Amino acid sequence: MTIKITRRLGVGVNPTSKPLSTSTKLLGLALSAAVLAACDGGGVGSSSSEVTESSAPVSSSSVASSSSSTGSSFDGDAALGQTKFAAQCAACHTVNDDGTFGANGFYFEVNAFAYPSTTSYQNSIEGLTDYIFDRMPKIIAEPTTCTVDCADDIAAYLWGLRTPTASSEASSSSEPTAVSTQFGDFTPSISDGAAAYEQMCVSCHGDEGKGDGLTQLPIKLDNYPTNGILHSYIEANMPKKSNTTGGPTTCVGQCAADLTALMDTWRAPVVAACNADSPVIYTERSLKLLTSSEYRNSIQDLFPNAQVPSEYLETLPDIKIGKFPNHFDAVVIGGRARQFMTNAENITDWALENDLLPACDDATACANTFINDFAYRAFRRPLTNGPSTEENEVAQMQELFAQAPNARTGLRWAVIATLTSPNFLYRSEMGVKVSEALANGWNTAGGAGAGDAADYIADGAGVTVNGADFATKGSGEALPGFGYNMYTNGTSSQQFSFPDPALLSVTVKANDMDMVWPEMQLSVGQTAVATEMVASYDEVTYTYLITGQSGNQNVSIQFANDGGREPYGTPGNDIDLHIGDVNVAPAKLKDTGNQADTRTALEKADPDAYVLDPFEYAAALSYTFTGSTPDAQLMAAAKSGAINDPAVVEQHIERLLASDGVERHMKEFSETWMRVDHMYEPAFLRNGNNFDESIRDAMIEELRTTFWNVFDNEDVPFSEMYSADYVFANKALADFYGLNFSGGNTNEFIKINTTERGGLPTMGAFLVNWAHPDETAPILRAVNVREQMLCHHIDPPPQTNVEQREALKEAVDAQLADGTMTTRRYYGLITDDKDCNSCHQHDINPLGFGLEDFDQTGLPRTTQMDLGNQGRVLDIDSSGVLFGPEIFKDNGTAVDFNGAKALSKALAETDAVQACLSEKAFRMAVGRPNKPTSRDQLTGERALTDAEIQDYACASQTLNDALKQSNQSPKAMLKTLGTLDLIRFRR
Repeated sequence: MTIKITRRLGVGVNPTSKPLSTSTKLLGLALSAAVLAACDGGGVGSSSSEVTESSAPVSSSSVASSSSSTGSSFDGDAALGQTKFAAQCAACHTVNDDGTFGANGFYFEVNAFAYPSTTSYQNSIEGLTDYIFDRMPKIIAEPTTCTVDCADDIAAYLWGLRTPTASSEASSSSEPTAVSTQFGDFTPSISDGAAAYEQMCVSCHGDEGKGDGLTQLPIKLDNYPTNGILHSYIEANMPKKSNTTGGPTTCVGQCAADLTALMDTWRAPVVAACNADSPVIYTERSLKLLTSSEYRNSIQDLFPNAQVPSEYLETLPDIKIGKFPNHFDAVVIGGRARQFMTNAENITDWALENDLLPACDDATACANTFINDFAYRAFRRPLTNGPSTEENEVAQMQELFAQAPNARTGLRWAVIATLTSPNFLYRSEMGVKVSEALANGWNTAGGAGAGDAADYIADGAGVTVNGADFATKGSGEALPGFGYNMYTNGTSSQQFSFPDPALLSVTVKANDMDMVWPEMQLSVGQTAVATEMVASYDEVTYTYLITGQSGNQNVSIQFANDGGREPYGTPGNDIDLHIGDVNVAPAKLKDTGNQADTRTALEKADPDAYVLDPFEYAAALSYTFTGSTPDAQLMAAAKSGAINDPAVVEQHIERLLASDGVERHMKEFSETWMRVDHMYEPAFLRNGNNFDESIRDAMIEELRTTFWNVFDNEDVPFSEMYSADYVFANKALADFYGLNFSGGNTNEFIKINTTERGGLPTMGAFLVNWAHPDETAPILRAVNVREQMLCHHIDPPPQTNVEQREALKEAVDAQLADGTMTTRRYYGLITDDKDCNSCHQHDINPLGFGLEDFDQTGLPRTTQMDLGNQGRVLDIDSSGVLFGPEIFKDNGTAVDFNGAKALSKALAETDAVQACLSEKAFRMAVGRPNKPTSRDQLTGERALTDAEIQDYACASQTLNDALKQSNQSPKAMLKTLGTLDLIRFRR
């Protein structure tokens, strides 16, 4: 297989065995698959108002090869041609008496003949007669009813109406007329561009291209990210024909350059990524309802020792923004409220019947246990104990138990009340004012008096004391060769003489009990420095910058979360803290040439911004990494304040990334990312090859397992999601794919090497998802490669000329009976319309047609039955072109490929698929688009503010850098996402 990437001035596609029209023009809107279902036609023969094909030649900036020709000789009679035109053509192409014919999609003009982009008719009288011979009239089932003499005569008539001009002089040259200059070839004039815009553009696009949302279309400059791309688009496609402006190719060269320069002044300012003048990045405050997945996971994790029945976890469908569940504005009313209440009642009764709640005999004791355990975990924070009834959740819960006829009933009422409470159903990410957090002594580096040691070094050896030699030691024993083992709760302390500033270094290691590690609480004098979870059997050194302390001060190391079982002192069975060397030395700045900023993020933040409180922060981290409620260790870190220390946060992130919860969450992420959720719908159907629900489920699990393999194995780069020469399949799926299954457990998904499959575009979950019950859906496949894999945002089809497009589809459907209609040809014809060109010509059709080598059940094919059900077997053409793989709309750059596997390999080589992964992860975690072009306009998602654009650009740069610097590890990227300021800081 050869993948070729070229810079193109023309933008033609590969020759095919039939002249297929892949042209489409959608001015300034991006396309969602839901709306595109109509543009896809809904299957052959179905009614659609979304797509049509122009029956007249349409403007194009590129040509390929024609499939037929009348030959080089020409002998036409113009008079006869006029008569034949009136009889066979005028019904669609009304004579306008000015050298133009027809209107809207049936318009053409004799001085500007041009043809569909996938054909190569010459700009000559011979080319015109070839076009008529091959493709006219459209409305008759067999277009070749006007052949040879008929085509020659009509061509002679039309060609004779041409008036020689500088731009339309008759030519017999075989060179295409497409104009293809470069923006850089000209010295543009903004004032001349303004004059041209007023003459040719304002009536359709309004002042400054803003449109009016009704009769005027806005110009979406984000779809044309460079001036070169915008210039080429104007040359090839603008202005659309009106009675006053001519039509495409009216504004080319200097004119297009002038318009481009004008429109460039309308662009939003270019955003530099991370801005040193704004060291903290933020996202918005929110109070958001749990998504269906978060709700299921949270309830399941409240009952870790049993599987909650799935029928008790049903919810109303998620609200989706940007194709991801997003409940920023969701409210619990009506059916949603009733469902939550029904679930709570069923879950409570199930839990009581199965002894999954604490024994409850005494109401008072039961209430206190419930408040400090179940309610604490469900609310993800301690219950409030304020002075008023409204502020005292503890008193409210105690009163609930007191009013019940017995303790067990009180427990039932309490669980139901908790599971239907907004405090459980909603995630609070409102935070408190930064100024208030500072006043409360929060310090994201570990406590007052401590700072960032990274920019400092020790100025001399300082003083070192081993833990075994501390003046005061907690209960424990000496560890020969290392230090002292504190094997139970206690404090060890030693006095040191502190310079100001000083570096304090503490070397420790630990034992755990079932992965619960000791927490080391470190203080200097009366000042808390840090709380560290020491999660390492091997020694680790923590270093802190200590300021504001001088003279003799006690360094105290406290251990307060002991636990263990026999055999004590062994890893996995006993929580022990081992203290090694402790050093205090004078600190000095590293010689970097710049004064280091030692302030913490909290100190750098805008005092009027907000910071999540420790419990909100613990919940935000947990839902980011596991999609569920925080576990006991995160809650303990929030309760102690240790979570204010970035080093502690990183330890918890590492721990969460090794948990079962992250696997569940990442597999769910892969489903949402690839939009396979509707494959679970009862109406989902794909006919043929014994495709059934078990194969459907296995295809979805193939996707989930493949992504988890890339995520969990940091030596496997993300590009293998596309470049892999293997699949993960169980016995049933392997048999369906025709692969050899060598595993023992037939239900296990094992890695199977293959050269035919491998990579997202070849997966059944992609191919079957984007298909119709009885045929493929090349448009939907192409759109979802763009949208989900490359994050190229395509706009919905324009709601104009609906009747014309319906008529075109009916005309194409009438051709089905000839038995020669392939899927590729069918969708090429029904999208061959001037209103569709700007998307289908380059962005959609050439890409989707290259995926025709897999059928609607996800199996490979080289032939297909004709779409007219005439029993004919037709060859498949799966040649395709991916235009603008890195920069959307950069149609001068293209990748030629043949088939889904070749496309998958080509995508693996792009940076765009990596940037798209970080964009989707950002959307999942933050709930917002990471850039303006990613805003979900179909759902009315609000536009980003200037501050958000700046902050999210910085976040995106950081995430993309993390991918590149970690062998494309999604795990490393997600870890970096969790450490971004905006997870905690809000405004």
